[in-house]
Amino acid sequence: MAAYEVECDLSLRRDGELIMGPEGAAVLRSIADGRSISGTSAALRLSVKRIRRVIDEMERTSGHQLVSRRKGVKAGLTEEGRELLDIYESHSQVAQEQIERRFRNPILTVDGILPFEGGIVLVRRGREPGKGRLALPGGIVEYGETVETAVRREFLEETGLRTRVVRLLGVYSDPERDPRGHFISLLFELGYEEGGLRAGDDAAEAVVMPITDITDLAFDHGKMVKDYLERSDEAQRPKPARRPDAENP
Repeated sequence: MAAYEVECDLSLRRDGELIMGPEGAAVLRSIADGRSISGTSAALRLSVKRIRRVIDEMERTSGHQLVSRRKGVKAGLTEEGRELLDIYESHSQVAQEQIERRFRNPILTVDGILPFEGGIVLVRRGREPGKGRLALPGGIVEYGETVETAVRREFLEETGLRTRVVRLLGVYSDPERDPRGHFISLLFELGYEEGGLRAGDDAAEAVVMPITDITDLAFDHGKMVKDYLERSDEAQRPKPARRPDAENP
């Protein structure tokens, strides 16, 4: 799956009027780096006429001469031009860092295991990643939603089954568990309430599969099922008898 990057294009305005956008900033940065108007034209693949028009518009809206264009002298930024470029670039850097931090935060998801009709409910993924493979029903927690509500909602949307939360089984936070990025999943055991099994949302198919027939699931869902079985076995083991307290017979 292709990796995507998020970038921020800043618009610098004053009293609602655009003074500088990405194109204008690129022109000023090129000139600040020592390029002539024609050199900037070649570097940015814009016509000289377009370069001059961009400069003229920025000077008109800012009320200052930003580029010195005296005849016989190589173009350069004026003091006002350097100041305006510094303002744009510093704000742009801050905005980009904020966006990167926002998108680098782990994304919270939920998955559900529902014992049902002699097996557990799985869905066949209709989208990448893992398109065509079986997985536990689940998805991303929406803003303002509890994780318990999210897992019940996702389960209903993907399988048509209404459920209740029985218990939290575990937290899966390996940064490499999902090729789309860092997704943290809370795994819940669910209990059936009502509804008929049907595929919905982005699920291509909804099935019930005996535990013994499950061999290859998407993501780390095979580990989730294995952990569920181990914890279920532990819960069914007889508890050791408590030793009588000698002081309180």
